[in-house]
Amino acid sequence: MSGRALSHCLLRLTSTKLATSLALAFVVLVVGLPAARASPQRLLDEELVVAAHTWHSLSFKLAAPSQVQLAVQGVRNTDKGFMLYVLSPGEYDHFQHGESFSYVKAFTGIKVRSLNQTALLAAGDWVVIVQNSENIYRDMVTHVRITIDP
Repeated sequence: MSGRALSHCLLRLTSTKLATSLALAFVVLVVGLPAARASPQRLLDEELVVAAHTWHSLSFKLAAPSQVQLAVQGVRNTDKGFMLYVLSPGEYDHFQHGESFSYVKAFTGIKVRSLNQTALLAAGDWVVIVQNSENIYRDMVTHVRITIDP
């Protein structure tokens, strides 16, 4: 192979490597690198005692829209189940007054013994209600955990 042919071959090889590198750099710039995943933040982690035919509420606030994981586990006297709702403070007022209210469907439990759901919630104030709806005489105990960016 002559010097000129070898030089031409090396130039083509270098051009191919350069084109590949440039294409990769373009993809990174356009698509972007994967964002660093936020570490999970626990907002609530409480054990609740809820008297028969009553309810207990817990409030939390989100500074920005977030993936929220709600995990509620029956601990004692929950074999008949309980009701669980997540709602806005305005809807909580309706709930307190026995009026009809709207709630986040993804975090609703009707006669559940436990619930573990993750969904996107808007920024703002939120209220979790655990209602001992099925026990006539007995208190129940549940464990409630709320985590963002699980």
